[in-house]
Amino acid sequence: MWSAVVAVAIALALPGCDSRPAEIPGARTRDLDVPLRYLPAGSLGGRLAHPRLGATVTIGSSSLNVLVDTGSTGLKVLKKKIAGTDAVVASARAEATFLSGLRVSGQRARATVTLGRAEASDQPLLLVDTVGCTRAQPRCEAAGGQSPEAFGGAFDGILGIGASAPDRAGPGDCCTNPMAGLTGGGSYLVHFDPARPRLVLNPVHTAGFTTVSLAPARVSAAPHPERSPHGTPLWDPAPFQGCLRITGLLERQCAPVLFDTGTATLVLSLPSIEDVPAPPLTGGQYLDLSGTQVTLAIPRGRWRWTYPGPQNENGTADQDQLNALATPQILYENGPAPLIVAGLPAFAHTDVLYDLRLGRMGIEGSGLGQASPAVPE
Repeated sequence: MWSAVVAVAIALALPGCDSRPAEIPGARTRDLDVPLRYLPAGSLGGRLAHPRLGATVTIGSSSLNVLVDTGSTGLKVLKKKIAGTDAVVASARAEATFLSGLRVSGQRARATVTLGRAEASDQPLLLVDTVGCTRAQPRCEAAGGQSPEAFGGAFDGILGIGASAPDRAGPGDCCTNPMAGLTGGGSYLVHFDPARPRLVLNPVHTAGFTTVSLAPARVSAAPHPERSPHGTPLWDPAPFQGCLRITGLLERQCAPVLFDTGTATLVLSLPSIEDVPAPPLTGGQYLDLSGTQVTLAIPRGRWRWTYPGPQNENGTADQDQLNALATPQILYENGPAPLIVAGLPAFAHTDVLYDLRLGRMGIEGSGLGQASPAVPE
């Protein structure tokens, strides 16, 4: 899922040098595979409206089914799913918001967290006891007392592993990246093969990745813009610049690229519709790409993905269209700054590496799909 802070962090990102986090106590792992689950739209008894990536996380003795999300940061789970003795609950509350309009709040806590064979003690998390909608989007998926997909509808919470800032900076912020503790402040990569998706903690074979520094993100409410209150870096989560081209519709639109497993398709977000050539587009709708060719390129990463555009005549997408990972839909949105969201289908064409120790992020083309060997600037 795309957290609200991502848009702010990208809009306010400052250029800077490498950011090196302090060593965080936790599990010491090396080239450790953590199995994930690919769940197509319509699975889980029809409860899933979009294809998702899931994992099992154990908090104390409680095992939970969580959404794996590189578009947000922090472990946020339903409080009612945790046994009373499994977490040390703090009196302070915190909240998190998402660009879908979903808002969750609850108590900060600390607990032993296990993911696969990796374990880390005294890890921060949010125990969610309240879900709702923001004032700006009162008709979000939690409207009318409904259980949103990530919190009770299909999952018990979100494992946010993106290299972004906390969802709110300041006293009520939440949350730090759980992979910091689970990797001992090291690195991890996301590999998406629908038959065998996985995380690799502290991977050894990373020579084929093109990496870039994660520039510090400026969040005005933070007492120290380059640091969160927990002492972990506040990073711009979209360090790569990419360009999207759609023949006959969009000649070339370049913007920061956010790799987000919690988004089911590709998303083009722009401040105004006028920035896009004719035919006019409507925010919040899927584009009709029939007869087009879509190319997403990241020149610095020497990576390019081209596919035939899928048909979409009514601006919506059904389960079959959303599950077509090889020819994903493109959702057009109005946002505060230009942004290209490379959702779950893009991970089938590149592994994505996050290095917390060096403050870097990388992509490569030897995953399920193949990237082009060179992309012209």
